[in-house]
Amino acid sequence: LIFVVFAPRIIVTDSELRAGRARIERTFIGTVTPIDRDSRAMALADARTWKLVRAWIPTGVLITLTDPADPTTSWYVSTRRAQQLANALSA
Repeated sequence: LIFVVFAPRIIVTDSELRAGRARIERTFIGTVTPIDRDSRAMALADARTWKLVRAWIPTGVLITLTDPADPTTSWYVSTRRAQQLANALSA
């Protein structure tokens, strides 16, 4: 029960993406790639990637950022609904 209550939420609005406490304007979101179990390690390897990782969820999305002023090049967000999140962010 504690894991459910305190689990970080992923929220997509018309103007931003919120993943846990982090948020980014959708205008800075570039490509969004669903990541499967086999590709996860490679997606997590870049130290410049901001990560919301939940070890028990093997899939996620890799979100490329387009803000030239941000040293973070991408976000990795663990989710069981990777394709749905990618579709929502690409819409």
